Amino acid sequence: MKKITRKIITYFFIIISLLLLFLFLFSRAENLILFQPTHENSEKLADGSKFTKWYIDGKYSGWKRLTDKDSRTWLYIHGNAGQAIHRLYAENCFDVNDNIFILEFPGYGERKGIPSKESFNKAALEAYCYLNDKFSESKICILGVSIGSGPACYLAEKDVSPEKIVLITPFDKLANVAKEIIPFLPVSLFMDNKWDNVNAIKTYNGLIEIYGAKKDRVIPVKHAVNLSKANKNTKLLLIPCGHNEWPYFVKLKRQED
Repeated sequence: MKKITRKIITYFFIIISLLLLFLFLFSRAENLILFQPTHENSEKLADGSKFTKWYIDGKYSGWKRLTDKDSRTWLYIHGNAGQAIHRLYAENCFDVNDNIFILEFPGYGERKGIPSKESFNKAALEAYCYLNDKFSESKICILGVSIGSGPACYLAEKDVSPEKIVLITPFDKLANVAKEIIPFLPVSLFMDNKWDNVNAIKTYNGLIEIYGAKKDRVIPVKHAVNLSKANKNTKLLLIPCGHNEWPYFVKLKRQED
């Protein structure tokens, strides 16, 4: 009887050890998959553009194209790879008179920090509050692309929410994307970064535009379709491209346009 008990205890600890190992490896893999920062020389890449570095309380926060304080102002929250300066290719999606602030994620480019759901959300809220104070006469619009849709939808839950939110190639729930990638394991139970855009936008009263890419193989278009059903103020637009070709098909406007 004692031998059987010892075996049970031994097997139990083996299972627990394997489970802990799996959780550790999955956590590492999750971050490697989700967050793919680069650290190139931003100033060199910005040379010749209309963009300059943007600081909040002396801390580097991203890149800006400032035209006029009375113009519409966009906070652009980009995807999971590269860094903020790489998003200058989307400049033509905005009006020539728009103020554009491209958020640099913590741990990306020259910004210090560690990438995570919490650090991204915190950085987005800090940036939004800064812009809301700086441009007090002009409500702020938000653009969230791919993983940037998570922090963008997070802002929809705040007391002073944006005038308009545009989501491009978004997910509905990040856990649903994980299930599609690894369908044979309950990975959603162990995820650290669980953005839930569906719940985040449910009570938002502003206008939401969602662009789903019909040929998207990274975040299939069904996620955009599902997300569009979460709020009655949502307008769904399907564009004929893959995950990264959206700048050829999107022209951003403000709510009253």
